[in-house]
Amino acid sequence: EFEITCKDGSKRTISWSNISKAVPIPGWATWAVGLDVSDRVRATDALRTSEERFRSIVDGSHRLRRG
Repeated sequence: EFEITCKDGSKRTISWSNISKAVPIPGWATWAVGLDVSDRVRATDALRTSEERFRSIVDGSHRLRRG
């Protein structure tokens, strides 16, 4: 996966697959297919952040009960 900058300045994450050996194109040495996975990457990051917040809340509540 690689982050690219589009002409409008936005950032996108592209997952590349080089399938040129499995599906050769005559006259082309190599080629690849790119899939925009930006939404998945953002959702994964948001979920990770949410999980970290939840864990800190739970850990904090355990400390308050013990103290």
